[in-house]
Amino acid sequence: MMLFRPLRFAAPPRPPPARHAGFSLIELTIAVLIVSILLTMGLAAFSVQVEATALSATQKRQETIKEALIAYLRTHKRLPCPETSALDGLQPTGTETRTTPNDPTTRCVSFWGTLPFETLGLSRDTALDGYGNYFTYYVSTAANMNSEPDWTLTSRSGVPGFNVGNPGRFSITERIGATLVQTTNAANLAAAVIVSHGKNGSGAFTLKGTRIAQPPTGSDERTATPDTPPANPPAWVAPGALTGCGGTCPTPGMLELITKDHTDNAGSPGGAYDDIVLVLRPNDLLGPIIKDGAMKSAEALVQEKLAIARDFAIAEMLAHNCAPKPSLSATQPTYPGSPIQYFQRLTDPWDSPIRYHSNQAAKLSASDEDQYTEPAFQIWSLGPDRTDNSSSGSTLPGDDITLSGDDISLSTGIDITYGQILSRISVSACPDPP
Repeated sequence: MMLFRPLRFAAPPRPPPARHAGFSLIELTIAVLIVSILLTMGLAAFSVQVEATALSATQKRQETIKEALIAYLRTHKRLPCPETSALDGLQPTGTETRTTPNDPTTRCVSFWGTLPFETLGLSRDTALDGYGNYFTYYVSTAANMNSEPDWTLTSRSGVPGFNVGNPGRFSITERIGATLVQTTNAANLAAAVIVSHGKNGSGAFTLKGTRIAQPPTGSDERTATPDTPPANPPAWVAPGALTGCGGTCPTPGMLELITKDHTDNAGSPGGAYDDIVLVLRPNDLLGPIIKDGAMKSAEALVQEKLAIARDFAIAEMLAHNCAPKPSLSATQPTYPGSPIQYFQRLTDPWDSPIRYHSNQAAKLSASDEDQYTEPAFQIWSLGPDRTDNSSSGSTLPGDDITLSGDDISLSTGIDITYGQILSRISVSACPDPP
């Protein structure tokens, strides 16, 4: 008999014990570290991008200001004064500040302040650097407007204001490696300077007109930004340290603008000194104006003035019985409207009177050909240094004057000969004596 065993079913295998989802402490630490590194890299890149944007905006606005200053100089024959509202703790309005408000014949209250953006026809935003602070504006003004050239006044009788021959007044100091190198030539002195106080804003005026704390005394930035404006603009002085202007270099003697960073010698912001300085020398402002014909160069103007002086001196010679006048100085008696009066009013592009020296007392004789090569008188300009560098043993009539330094004569020379005079007048004007 067959027996059947009951069927048995095997129990299904038990599932493995469940594991909790998530990361271990080590995994979490590694993940946090990676995220931190990525965030740091991202923030650093973002910070670099923000700084680059601010620097680019600052430099673009400085160029816009430069173009506005050139346009203003072209139109008004002067530069605007700084605005000094912020120096008094007030919010700038953008209007230049003169000793008599709205009177361009009076001098500036200060040679530095905030940018007169309204006077220049610019927006307030243009007067702010990429960091949101006002640019500081320096301009070549004079302490005594009746005796010193001034870029902020239109030149007129008795007031030596702006002329194309005017030098700047600011000596620029640059760091070359570890050495400070100061401007030593008058031709390189700055006429105007636009300063952004950089990322740290030390010394800058804010949008509200308040001033950010000054950097420490003795630092580069403290040198570049005076604490308070002086009572008067810097005087026209003659420091022995400067050359190229005959001992009468115009400079504040108190302001040095450092334009290069002391660490990388590349002029890029950073380190202890992050100001962004735009230096505008005379040629930077005048070059475009002379190029488009709106003004003549100093070289062209001095030749023009010397030619006028020569013709006035010839006219006065004809009125003096065809003999050169011994002197054309202001002490000579004149009659109203005489050529000598016009001669005395002539100034060169640097606001100095044209110089005159009589070489001969002999009367012009049209028949004496040997006389033609002899000089009747000499005329010259003192040049940019406004100093008479001519040399001779004596200044009596008959003695020859020779030029040196930067004194300038006509292209034909300092001598005005009898032959040159005859070529410009009718022979009958000086007939031979009977």
